[in-house]
Amino acid sequence: ARAAAALALCCALSYPATITLTTGELLVTGNLKISGPGAANLTISGNNGSRVFHVGTSNTVTISGLTIADGLVNAGGVGAGVYVDNASLTLTNCMIRDNHASGGSTAGGAGIYIAQSTLTAIGCKLNNNVASGNGGAFYNTGSTLTIDRSSISGNSALNGGGVFSGGGTVSMTNSFLYKNTATHGGGIANLGALGLANLTLNNCTLSSNTVSGSSATGSQILNARQTTNASATISNSTLLSDNVAPGYTGGAVYNDNGASTTVGNTIIQASSQEHTIINAGAGTVVSDGYNLAFDNGGGFLTALGDQVNTDPLLDIGTGPRDNGGPTLTIALLANSPAIDRGKRNAIPAYAAAADQRGEPRPFDDPAIGNATGGDGSDIGAYEADLRLTKIARMINDLQLSFTSIVGKNYQLQSRSSLLSGSWGSFGSIVSGNGGVQSLPATNAFSPTVQFFHVLQSP
Repeated sequence: ARAAAALALCCALSYPATITLTTGELLVTGNLKISGPGAANLTISGNNGSRVFHVGTSNTVTISGLTIADGLVNAGGVGAGVYVDNASLTLTNCMIRDNHASGGSTAGGAGIYIAQSTLTAIGCKLNNNVASGNGGAFYNTGSTLTIDRSSISGNSALNGGGVFSGGGTVSMTNSFLYKNTATHGGGIANLGALGLANLTLNNCTLSSNTVSGSSATGSQILNARQTTNASATISNSTLLSDNVAPGYTGGAVYNDNGASTTVGNTIIQASSQEHTIINAGAGTVVSDGYNLAFDNGGGFLTALGDQVNTDPLLDIGTGPRDNGGPTLTIALLANSPAIDRGKRNAIPAYAAAADQRGEPRPFDDPAIGNATGGDGSDIGAYEADLRLTKIARMINDLQLSFTSIVGKNYQLQSRSSLLSGSWGSFGSIVSGNGGVQSLPATNAFSPTVQFFHVLQSP
C-alpha cells in the first residue's frame, strides 16, 4: 500500500513532525497496521490539496497515534480526512482536524466518510472539520460506526455538524460533543434516508451545539425518518443547549416524521424558547424513567422518577472541563436535584456501572433520599462522588487525592486511634471542583501514630 511506503519515512523524522502529501491521497490497498508516535508528534497533512487516507474495499486497517489534517475534497467529494469504502478501520488515539469537503450539498464527511463499512474510533479527537453538505466530523451510510471515549468539537455541516448518519448504526459511549454547528442536528443528525438509521448514546455529554436558520431543528440531536425508519436511544447522558440562535424554537432534541426516540436517566437543559424535546410528524418519544428536564419535556417525561420543569443545577459557569477521565464533562452542583435521583439501568440494555469519566456508579449519599425505584445513581453522564483516588508520600508528608463535588468544601482531619476519640481538623480548606482535589497531611510519618480522613462540608 502506498500508505505503508510513505509512513516508513517516520523513522528518519525528528518529532513533532509533519508529512505533507504532494501527489494525492494515501490509498490503502491491503490489510495494514499503522502505529504512530502520538497525535501530538506526527501529522499527516493533505496540504489542503487532497484527501489524506482512502481505505479501499475489503481491507482491514488499524491506525493509531497520528494526526490526520488539512485534507480537501471539492466538487461535491466526500471524506477529506479519511474515506472508508467497504472496509474495516479502527482508529485509536488519533486527531482528525481541519479537513474540508466542499462543492455543494453532496460534499460530506469532512473528517471521515464511512460507506458500507465498519469503523471504530477510540480515544480520538475530531476538531474543526467543515462540510458544505452533511457530516462535519463523521458521515455514516450503511455502516456500523462505534465511537468511544472521543471528543467531537467545532465541526460544521449542513446536517449533522458533529455526526451525520443517513442509514446504519451509530453507537457512542463515554464521549463528548461540543460547539458543533449545522442547519439541522447541530450535534448529531440521525436520518433514515439511505436505510434504517439506529443511534444509541450512553454516558455522553452534548453541550453548546447549535443550529441556525428559520426552519432549523435539533440543536443537539435531530432524529428523523425520511424514506426509512430512524430510532434514537439516549441513556445516562447530559444534554445542554446554552447557545441558542435568536428566534430558534426547534428543540434540543427534535424527533420528526415517524421516528422514535427513547430516553432514560438523562438530563436535558434548554431554554424555554427552544424546548428540550419536540416531537413532530407522528413520531414517538418514550421515557424509560429517571430523566430531568428544564421544561416540561414536551409532555413525554411522565415515567417513574422523571422530573420536569426543574433546573438540574449544572456546573456551567466555566463550561465543560476536565473533571477526570478521557473527555470533558459537566459536573453537578452540590444541591443538584439529579444527585442520587437516578437509575443507572433505566434502559436495561445500557446499564452503566461507571459514569462518563469511568468513576463507579452509583455513589449513594446516605444523606440524600433515592427516587422511588432508583438505585442512588445520579441522573446524567456525571456521578458526583467522594472517593480517595491516590495516596502518596512526599518525604515526611502524606498527600491524599480525592474526587470532589462542586459547592462542597474539604479539610483533613486526624486522630490517634482508629476506633475512638475526636477527629481534629487541621490544614487548609479546599473547594470542590468536580474533579480531583488534593490535601497534604504534614508530618504524617512522625513517630506518633495518626489516622486521617477527608471531611466534606457542608
